[in-house]
Amino acid sequence: MWIVGVVVVLVVLGGIGNAVRKGLGTTTVFGAHLKSGQCVTTSDYEKFKFTSTSCESSDAVYELAGETSKGLCPDGKAPSEGPYFYATSNQDDPKAPSLCFALNLHEGDCYALDLTGKSVRNIECAQAPAIANSHTGVFKVSQRVDDSTDESACATAAKAMVFTTPKRVYCLSKLVE
Repeated sequence: MWIVGVVVVLVVLGGIGNAVRKGLGTTTVFGAHLKSGQCVTTSDYEKFKFTSTSCESSDAVYELAGETSKGLCPDGKAPSEGPYFYATSNQDDPKAPSLCFALNLHEGDCYALDLTGKSVRNIECAQAPAIANSHTGVFKVSQRVDDSTDESACATAAKAMVFTTPKRVYCLSKLVE
């Protein structure tokens, strides 16, 4: 049951929480600085600085899935309704240009989900008990399945988080009760 809570929080934060991100330029700026499939670090994401970083880096937690089309992320849902994190140029206009980011998590790595800062960052797994609190959840990626959207790939003890673009399933395990 606790894993369901973690995934629900990730989905909510990925959508609604990131609607408040401001300061993004025009669509031209989107294309000039970052292309679909490129990754950014948590630090750059939080600063609204979209500079490409190697997706192999454990700090590159966000992968650009694409711009919104008619206010929808690549999964066909409004950014606030799906698992994507997003940044928008105008939070008051649902049709304003926005970038949808999938999470770029690595199998075996641990992450902290900060509800206050509305961000995800890579952590040392041993740090989980010290980091977890009422506004920060910690989880481990027990499995990453690329080129799939089949949530049944996860064992029953893990909770699936599915992205359609890029096609990817994460099996998440909570680290601290």
